[in-house]
Amino acid sequence: MVEKRKSSNQTNNVSSTSFKKKKEEIEDTILSMGDDDDYLDDGEDNGSEDESGSENFEDYVDDGDEELDDSEAVVGTPLSQKMADIEDEDEERENVNLRVKKGVDSLEKTAAPTTEEMQEYNETAQLFNSNLFRLQVIEFFKEIKINYTKTTSLESALFQLKSIFDSIQPHQVKSNQCSNQVKIFGDQTITVTKPSSVDLVGSYMLKSTIKSNPNVDVSVEIPSSIVGEEDIYEYKYFTKRNIYLWALAKEVAKNERFSDIEFQNWNGDSNKQMFIIRPKADPKTGAITRFQIRVFISLDKNFVPLSKLSPISFNLSKTSVEDQKKKKNLQQSTTQDTLFTLNDQDLLQDQIDPLDLKFGNPNNSKNLLKFNQIKRSSYYNNSILEDMMYFEHMELLHDRIKNAPVLIDAIQLIKSWLIVKKVSTINSFQLSMLVAYLYDQGKVNKNMSSYQIFRMVLVSIVEKFVSVNRDAKPCGPMFFKASGSQAPVFGLHYSSFRRLYPMALIDASGYLNITSRVTSWALEELAQEARKSLVLLDSGDGFDEIFLQQGSPSLRYDYLLSIPLKGCQLEMPSKDYYSQELYCSHYIYRLLCATLTNRIRSITVVQDQLEGWAVDQPRPDAFANRTIHCGIELDINQWQRLIDKGPSGDHVDSDAFQAKWGKLSQLRRFKDGTIVHAVVWNPPGGRRHMIIEMIAKYILSTRLSIQSDSVSANISMFDRILQAPTMTFDAQALIVAKETIITAVDQLDLPLKINGYYPIGPALRYTSVEVVNDPQYINNQPIEILLQFENNPNWSSDIKTIELLKTAFMLKIARELEQYQPRLSTQQYVDVQYQGFLFRLIPYYPRELDFLGSEHQDVRQAILLHQNGLQHHSFIQTLANQQPAFSTATRLAQRWCYSNLFSDDISIETIELLMASIFKSTSTPPPTTPILGFIKFLRLISTYEWSERPLIVDYQQDISLSDTQSIQEIFDNQKKANNLPLFFIATHKDRASIWFKSLNSRDTHVRDRLIKCAKQSFASLNQLNLTDQLDMNAIFNTPQLDFDLKIMLNANFITNFNGSINNLLIEKKENEKENEKTKEQENSQTTVNGNEKTAVVKTLLSKYSNFNSKSKSTNAATTKKEIIVGHNLIKLFVDRLRSDPSLSCHCQFYYDKIGGDAIHVVFNPKSWTPLAFRPLRSVMALPIDATNSSNLVIPNLYEIIAHITDLGGKLINQVKLNPSSTILKSFDFK
Repeated sequence: MVEKRKSSNQTNNVSSTSFKKKKEEIEDTILSMGDDDDYLDDGEDNGSEDESGSENFEDYVDDGDEELDDSEAVVGTPLSQKMADIEDEDEERENVNLRVKKGVDSLEKTAAPTTEEMQEYNETAQLFNSNLFRLQVIEFFKEIKINYTKTTSLESALFQLKSIFDSIQPHQVKSNQCSNQVKIFGDQTITVTKPSSVDLVGSYMLKSTIKSNPNVDVSVEIPSSIVGEEDIYEYKYFTKRNIYLWALAKEVAKNERFSDIEFQNWNGDSNKQMFIIRPKADPKTGAITRFQIRVFISLDKNFVPLSKLSPISFNLSKTSVEDQKKKKNLQQSTTQDTLFTLNDQDLLQDQIDPLDLKFGNPNNSKNLLKFNQIKRSSYYNNSILEDMMYFEHMELLHDRIKNAPVLIDAIQLIKSWLIVKKVSTINSFQLSMLVAYLYDQGKVNKNMSSYQIFRMVLVSIVEKFVSVNRDAKPCGPMFFKASGSQAPVFGLHYSSFRRLYPMALIDASGYLNITSRVTSWALEELAQEARKSLVLLDSGDGFDEIFLQQGSPSLRYDYLLSIPLKGCQLEMPSKDYYSQELYCSHYIYRLLCATLTNRIRSITVVQDQLEGWAVDQPRPDAFANRTIHCGIELDINQWQRLIDKGPSGDHVDSDAFQAKWGKLSQLRRFKDGTIVHAVVWNPPGGRRHMIIEMIAKYILSTRLSIQSDSVSANISMFDRILQAPTMTFDAQALIVAKETIITAVDQLDLPLKINGYYPIGPALRYTSVEVVNDPQYINNQPIEILLQFENNPNWSSDIKTIELLKTAFMLKIARELEQYQPRLSTQQYVDVQYQGFLFRLIPYYPRELDFLGSEHQDVRQAILLHQNGLQHHSFIQTLANQQPAFSTATRLAQRWCYSNLFSDDISIETIELLMASIFKSTSTPPPTTPILGFIKFLRLISTYEWSERPLIVDYQQDISLSDTQSIQEIFDNQKKANNLPLFFIATHKDRASIWFKSLNSRDTHVRDRLIKCAKQSFASLNQLNLTDQLDMNAIFNTPQLDFDLKIMLNANFITNFNGSINNLLIEKKENEKENEKTKEQENSQTTVNGNEKTAVVKTLLSKYSNFNSKSKSTNAATTKKEIIVGHNLIKLFVDRLRSDPSLSCHCQFYYDKIGGDAIHVVFNPKSWTPLAFRPLRSVMALPIDATNSSNLVIPNLYEIIAHITDLGGKLINQVKLNPSSTILKSFDFK
């Protein structure tokens, strides 16, 4: 809605003498509300500012200097009195130390809390659930409120705009002059004159505008000489309205200050336009504003009797009374129109074709109307009423705010919430009117705080529009109390509004539905977002998720489908009130619902905001450059099924089913004996996740002639990675192999019985990317299984004896399992091979912990890891069985961590816990697709406050509030002791987050870098436009500029080299070229280019004689048979580098353990600070100058490289320096 405001000195001139007396009374009341000074312009202060030499006046919308009104205080206290009390309190605080202290009785030292303080305490405990949340809300108000005393440039722009409108001279405009810029329905010629009135309306006048949406709305009343009552028929009013708007825009655009002007559709309705002005600086003062001015066309309320615009009046064509009577039945059937209706939900259960869906009396076939035959006169009438009620709606809101000023703060909270949630077809004006309705109904009152009102609005939305099973449910119309002489009997058209709209909020006129454009899918989305926010509010946490974190379709839906409309052949009904864009959205929505049937739980058409167009540019085509995005929530059990069954061959719907699916439909006999028409889907490569995309492509191409190749889905973005051997393996084959090994061991004649076989390897819970089915067992990592021996008196209490007994058992097992090619690497385990999988059998005696002393810390830690791993494996495996997407999402997250070089910094157990927190969240449903799980994983890492609060994973929903408080205390104690893990993730069994603490890095820089990478990857994925090719390298490849040194490795010794991220992402041709280069390197001696700055090894060798060149002369052409089965040589090499004291103090090492061909080195900046020479610093030290006159040394880069190459030997192909390294540049290493 548009809004109206007066300045302290001149605003009375904005509407000139045309303003009505009632309007002046409202404005005067608004200006007198609360603290008067806060509503006034700084007009009189301008002179003093000019005298002081300030030339840069600005309307800083995001000015943070404005004092925040205490929205949580008792509403009955006048605002001016509140401000005075605050000033007195501030003065008392400032002078407290200047007073002479007197003896005070102990009972008088602490004053009793005031009523307001008691209210704050109660709200903190009962409403906010945490003092932090309350403080966040208070600070949030300071960030969103506008300083209305700093609007100099805006005020001058409004006066100048008013003068332009008043100076318009009468002139004729024909419809053909503007038919390209605005919507024209027929030939018309009007005489343009100055407006009857120019008003400011809406939230700016009500002082509820927020900084994130700085709009000022101007209502321009079209003169009665241009339009009359007869223009309500046959679109005449809409044509004249749009012509008049175009004429006004052309006049305004002539002014240089208003040259930044464009047309936009009014609330997404392409039948009505408005224009937007972004004023430039004031030519006199240079003041600028960040507000934008929106100009609407309005009508006088008495333009036409309101009864003629009732929801059952037919005004699409002018007919005689006799014709109207003849069409009485048609009018009644019109009220059955469900274009926007609740019946959309029925499509989720019934296989109904959108063109065959009929409405009316099912017992009377003559009264049934097809979807594209229904005349929507009710929407036509509602659109005219919208232009008549601007001021009446502002008056209604003003009256409620006058009685309860706290509503302003509540509305601002709701606006801020709606902006970040981005619910299509729902705007802040509609929710503001909903607040007013709840106030009239007594659901909210002036004694409530803004937080209470905000929460009550969310509760009302959930109660009205969400059923017990969390699906959307219909809601009856909501009526404001009717007022005015033309108002109908209260609830007269109740049944009509109920049938016509999914949401009906009827204003005081009794005829206008304020929420007429709200779609069924938007209403469902609004209700679900409200429910999620209530869960977060009740938890006392989640302020950022409620008010700050921008909503995104990629985070909200399991499946995103992008449908470019270029070439779309959708036939629009003639002579009917359709917004072409919205009609197309509804058609596609219904088409997909009827086609996908029970594969989905819901579909949302994510409305793309159509951009505006310049006043001299043609109106954009509805189809040419538009893409519709559909967000789909999938049914976890049905979405990947291969068969769509239809009716039997002799059924009445058989022909319709065949016509729908064409050649895809075939008669098939099923195991239950039925013979029916069916469609069988055969996705390429068995990728069932593509079935929905295949169905959508087929039906859109056959019905709308949309090219199937242009339709895309986000779930296919990661196919190159998800379908790689490291991401997929035959789980059934793995289970069979595991059971075979267990059976073989169980049948052995061992002195002691094995009580249990407990898998603890992530591959057996389907989350590992390190396990592949490799017949050569070279690229496969071992799958760990614990063999728990029975308690027996024969066991000794001596640790050495226990270790010897365990070794003897392992030798016995190895000898007995010769057919499985066992390898007894140490006394700790034995590796056996079967069917391409490598299993590691680990002896486990539970009572061993009781006999360990302080000198056996390593053994204790290993046993505890096994015990904790058992419980963790049970939790994760159960979750993986319950949620099919969990395992693949975890593997994708693990692959992302490894490819970004965090292989040894974050354990697979920690990644599983992070993903488990997403799938066990109570505020959002678990993801159905791996893509959604992965995107939420990145968002969790990048946005969670890891240094401030623990992450709690409640597996069984049994962690109470006291448990949460206890976990928080543990977290705080660890933080004080500087002993926090990489990520503090607490579970019911591991409240201190210590189970896997030793497996993760403790370096905060690693966590910071992990968060940085997650933010970059999330930003790349968090985009709606899926038609563009996603750059996977930006997600899975770390920028090389972050590293100082790069150690290139010999591919012969790299485990699972074919699974490297580069090999998965590059195109086939590029892959072939890369393989040729690799072969050349394998068949020749290691090459180092001494001429390049970045390949310095051989260039440096001649300078230092302590470099062992023997290792580099060895031929690198080594077969992979030399790799030890079950060991990653690169990992062993990195562990050796990290454990070397001469390197660990200077360098940090990062690598990708899945096929990574390089080790990246980061220098420690502190170790490169020049220090005075000491004998202890003589190792790997280099003088900073040739004469060493300064006696300062730094680490010797050349010796460091030589030492690394010595340790690596034939594992290393080449060493490169990063030319952009800050450290290397500062010391001029070449």
